[in-house]
Amino acid sequence: MKRTKILATLGPATATKETMTRLVKAGTNAFRINLSHGNHEQWSELIKTARSVSSDVAILVDTSGPELRLLGIETPRELEVDDVFSLSLKKHKTMPHLSHDVELKKGTPVLLDDGAMTAIVEGVSNGVAQIKVLDGGVLIDRRKVTLPRAQTSFPILDAKDKKDLRFALTQGIDAVALSFTRNKKDVDVCRKVVGDDILIIAKIESAEGVQKVDEIIAASDGIMIARGDLGVEIPLEEVPLVQKQIIEKCNRAAKPVIVATQMLESMTRNSRPTRAEASDVANAILDGADCLMLSQETAVGLYPAESITTMSAIANTMDLSFTTRLERVSDSKIEIAEAISNAAYDLSVNLHIDAIITATTSGFTARMISRFRPKVPIIGIAHDEHVKRQLQFSWGVTPITFNRKPTGSRKMVRLAVQSAVDAKLLKDSDVIIATAGIDTLQAGATNLIEVHNVGELLLARKK
Repeated sequence: MKRTKILATLGPATATKETMTRLVKAGTNAFRINLSHGNHEQWSELIKTARSVSSDVAILVDTSGPELRLLGIETPRELEVDDVFSLSLKKHKTMPHLSHDVELKKGTPVLLDDGAMTAIVEGVSNGVAQIKVLDGGVLIDRRKVTLPRAQTSFPILDAKDKKDLRFALTQGIDAVALSFTRNKKDVDVCRKVVGDDILIIAKIESAEGVQKVDEIIAASDGIMIARGDLGVEIPLEEVPLVQKQIIEKCNRAAKPVIVATQMLESMTRNSRPTRAEASDVANAILDGADCLMLSQETAVGLYPAESITTMSAIANTMDLSFTTRLERVSDSKIEIAEAISNAAYDLSVNLHIDAIITATTSGFTARMISRFRPKVPIIGIAHDEHVKRQLQFSWGVTPITFNRKPTGSRKMVRLAVQSAVDAKLLKDSDVIIATAGIDTLQAGATNLIEVHNVGELLLARKK
């Protein structure tokens, strides 16, 4: 079973049931819908189609967020070095302007289209900035604009974002990617809109987000390292090191971490990736990423299914080579659930174990075990479909659901194992480690660990 999870962005190239089916068969674990593009009707149709393809695949929506976009460009304009164009600092009917009101000063760098075109503010007068082009390129409507040195205080969610999220909640989504997360407060704002049952994946794509990543990890349910904007906001050469540091922090916190942007970019046009892209994917997995994301490759690319197949092949190879660098927690004050997850991993190393079974209410214990990257599969037995799909972002966890009465009975372990056997994930001769929360339905309250032969356990149940 593939351990590293894959998040595929839906778009014009992957809007049909047939194509989504191909993506799932190729190894897709979750679909991403970018709320910067499309409308409610289109998003609803995408989600409906995705659910008809598979009830197991998670659905993540990505907010537009407080990003700047260039607006008011009716037709693309090609500009050369030293050309100057006017930019209104407030919304304007006829002049190019930005999606948010900003304050610019002479000398402020302006990066357009993810840094593809660089410019500088030559002067500001009467609310209009004169922008001098330093590198030639094409001005295109709705392309991103980055102002590395400008002070901005845009709300993390504007009125449109909140409206979009409330609509998405009615469609049964599983997670939200919070664009341009800058601090804990941003996560708290989103939490008030989406509630506690939806995963908030904070996107790190700004210098402030990097600086405050510890508080962001603590407040959120996971992290996405959005390298496109991040590589514009901070020096490009720092991005690989920041990626490694954030992944390690997330692993220690047992929070899923997604690496995104340009992973197989050339496959947008070509049926095979470059060797450098293959190495980039492999190194992200070896760093400890739970999940890898494809953007244009699947949204608008010519080879969406082939991109997933390629990433799956690399992941399958790297998963077998991964060895954890995390040390088991030895602090005497650790929580019971954390101690049990440590013990489950140690037992999987020291005994001849075929799988780890964890019955989970929230997914917490499954993620705690996942961070150690055990060699054996982790089967997460969730109590509802929503939690099952949310486990699709965690490395090595194969999630399934089972129905049980909330009695806290010790039969829970046998019911969980039977569910895994019914799903053909276990056979009678397997030896498994099982964890569960007995006599409690509280999230994160795992308090039991057992070792069983599957056949003997189920036979005992029949007797």
